[in-house]
Amino acid sequence: MTDRPLKPRTLAAQALGAIEPETKGVALPVHVSTTFIRDPDNQYRTGYSYGRPDNATVRQTEAVIAALEGAYEALMFGSGMAAATSVILALPPGSRVLAPQVCYWGFRDWLINEAPLFGYRVDHVDMSDTNAVRAAIKPDTKLVWIETPANPLWTVTDIAAVAGIAHAAGAALAIDSTAATPVFTRPLSLGADIVMHSATKYLNGHSDVIAGALATAREDALWTRIRQVRAHHGAIGAQARGHRARQSEPGRRRHRRRHQRPHAARRAAHVSHLLDAGPRHLHLLGVDAPRRRRARDVRIFRRPPRARRSPAGMIALGTA
Repeated sequence: MTDRPLKPRTLAAQALGAIEPETKGVALPVHVSTTFIRDPDNQYRTGYSYGRPDNATVRQTEAVIAALEGAYEALMFGSGMAAATSVILALPPGSRVLAPQVCYWGFRDWLINEAPLFGYRVDHVDMSDTNAVRAAIKPDTKLVWIETPANPLWTVTDIAAVAGIAHAAGAALAIDSTAATPVFTRPLSLGADIVMHSATKYLNGHSDVIAGALATAREDALWTRIRQVRAHHGAIGAQARGHRARQSEPGRRRHRRRHQRPHAARRAAHVSHLLDAGPRHLHLLGVDAPRRRRARDVRIFRRPPRARRSPAGMIALGTA
């Protein structure tokens, strides 16, 4: 045996080596119970008291995601939107949030139209421009939210640089890393406080699960509040999520293989190179000087701890 850290592919494939203690089965059961028997002294020493805020199957999936992200802890949600909005709702009323101009349309719409109804003030900025981020952050900004690569233009943000800007201003940094996944980026190691995934996408990869996840670098007041928001708002939907957490396991176990074999990232890069030499009416979106911008994005992606890896396998096309 060795004490060396397990590689991400091993963590994903082996699901932390968990087994079912009763039968020693390597495929864990789906827990669907909504209520639990109390101990003789009226306590719940198993750690489970009710199905709405917690579920054993969900906990196992959370443990694997936390391990993949190098996180202190992870929480699953009923969807990516439930995960993302829970971070905002965990902030004190009236908090200011700095968000990207380019991000998943559903969350952008929520930030523009719903967040103000809860008293939150949201500013938007081009997160790929660190100077613009530095100029946009205000003394009362409590959270900086970035998405990288950002759907749908796949613009790339320098996580470490924005983390430094956010923390210098006393703000937390949360990152939607759905398109990158832990295979290509581990945001917590670059200074992020919270990383979010729409597990419906790459983490599952089979188009049969809707789920979300958050992972944190540490236990702090914001994370404690996020946990409360999830429990009080029923954002986990634990009984249904038990089935979906189990359903997502095959996709999670193979998600590294899906990224690197059959080389989705290389195929995307190949298409982009063909576009450079192809019809002039086709071009990559989200860039003013395509070659210069793509080179900058690749440099950011290849910083340690992912120095020899390619960017994620997504491109966006436009017509002139």
